[in-house]
Amino acid sequence: MLEVKNISVRFGGLMALKEASFQVRPGSIHALIGPNGAGKTTIFNVISGVQRPDAGHILFGGIDITGLPLHQRASCGMARTFQNIRLFAGMNVIENVMCGMHPALGANPLLSILGIGKGRAEERRCHQRCLEILTQVGLADLAYSPVTALSYGHQRRVEIARALASGPTLLLLDEPAAGMNPTETRDLARLLIALRQRGLTVVVVEHDLHFVMKLSDRITVLNFGEVLADGAPLAVRNDPRVIDAYLGSSAASMRESA
Repeated sequence: MLEVKNISVRFGGLMALKEASFQVRPGSIHALIGPNGAGKTTIFNVISGVQRPDAGHILFGGIDITGLPLHQRASCGMARTFQNIRLFAGMNVIENVMCGMHPALGANPLLSILGIGKGRAEERRCHQRCLEILTQVGLADLAYSPVTALSYGHQRRVEIARALASGPTLLLLDEPAAGMNPTETRDLARLLIALRQRGLTVVVVEHDLHFVMKLSDRITVLNFGEVLADGAPLAVRNDPRVIDAYLGSSAASMRESA
């Protein structure tokens, strides 16, 4: 589904990524873990097109997309969320989600604004599809609520729903469980497993090791911009390089989460 090949990114004198490589299998949940400054968000930005690499290539479905702009990557079937919630505060829940369908809409913008002809039919189709997505993420009863009235965990789900509205085959989630309480985190894990069962491929950056170890099919560990380990959760958890060079006191937490 996705191949990151020898990606390097330099910010002045800082080497944020150094020849980082890993592969994401179709229909899997693939986690990226590492301390602050390890390069996790930078690699997400390179994959999604926010950041151009200094070297290396990104292959999506076997096609080199390294030079493609953000909107073309979205059209190819890629969607992402960010560390900080980025919702439109003046809109309700379903309006936020409908914004995510923009790449898939084909009607003349003027017809859509006027609400006539093909534009009206497409808006109805978009509205119905977004209701289905909100049902999928467990927010159908809040579809017409102001997004600012939602809890933090529900706002995170709205972001995921908006990303799903574009119809992606690859979903990139940057710290989706950040700030969630244990119940919200468990609900999020169940949602991601359900998405995987529907055939969606998910790549997630996360600091919650219990969440990652129980959820992921494969884990890539980044440290100082380099890939330190890559494999199944059990193998990563027991890798001496990961324990000694990166996890330290968190190693016990990883063992408990198995």
